[in-house]
Amino acid sequence: SLRLLSLNVHTANTRADLVLAAIREGNPDVIVLLEVNERWIEELASLRTGYPASVLEPREDNFGIALFSRLPLQRTEILELGDVPVPSIAVEIGWGGQVLRLLGTHPVPPGSAEYAGERNRQLSAIAEWARSQPGPVVVAGDLNATPWSPYFRALLEAGRL
Repeated sequence: SLRLLSLNVHTANTRADLVLAAIREGNPDVIVLLEVNERWIEELASLRTGYPASVLEPREDNFGIALFSRLPLQRTEILELGDVPVPSIAVEIGWGGQVLRLLGTHPVPPGSAEYAGERNRQLSAIAEWARSQPGPVVVAGDLNATPWSPYFRALLEAGRL
């Protein structure tokens, strides 16, 4: 089995000790962290010992993202999905004799009509990305959608997730 931990650390949160404790307790193979800035990257530097593969895209707004992996990453890419300028991380991981494609992502929250439209375009683009990938796919992150949202359901259906 593959253990994955996805956690929104909240940019303004100063409790890196609690984040590190959650990671130790969960003992994941792959970690996706959302809302990371340079301060978070520095405070989580100790992760590099147990997670030598990483993709880091810190930002000072709430859309920085980082991925840490114990497993070698065969391919990495920073994507902007749905023509919205926030990063997502796409990686390929050799796992169980096959290649697993993982997308770490954090669409914008639907706090206004404009943001809701952007979030919905991002969810649609995530579905398109997932559907286009050969083999197993995992989408992880803070999707800013509830399980009963029609846009979330469309993501699952269109993305074959």
